[in-house]
Amino acid sequence: MIPYMDKDVTIAIINQFPVYADFGKVTIEQYTQACSNILEKNRESQMTVINGYQTILDALAKRIEKENISEIERKSITEDMIAVADKIAEADIQNKNFLERMGSKLLWAVGIVFVAIGAGIEIHSAFGDVDSLPQVSGDEEER
Repeated sequence: MIPYMDKDVTIAIINQFPVYADFGKVTIEQYTQACSNILEKNRESQMTVINGYQTILDALAKRIEKENISEIERKSITEDMIAVADKIAEADIQNKNFLERMGSKLLWAVGIVFVAIGAGIEIHSAFGDVDSLPQVSGDEEER
């Protein structure tokens, strides 16, 4: 639309681009910081879960190493170890889904902010400085 606007309005819009770019930069920095914080807290939580399961696996491994256990006990311990490994895999999948949802939500939020700012600049440039808009004289209105 810029090529069809009044020269003064176009200049006013172009002068707003650095402000828009600066705001975009700050928004992206905030987005990056939020993502970093979420990832760090998530990593800590995930490591706590994995360490808990690893403790169980270590205890089961010690039990299975004993020579005087029956084949039935060995099979039961192996099944327990497989169940714990499955829980680790399930926790990993849930974690990946969480990260995907969080990333999508934050990205949508940033996108909405950019659209809102763009719309604000457009509205301001169209209506903010009424004196710079082309005026219609009384003669032209009668046609």
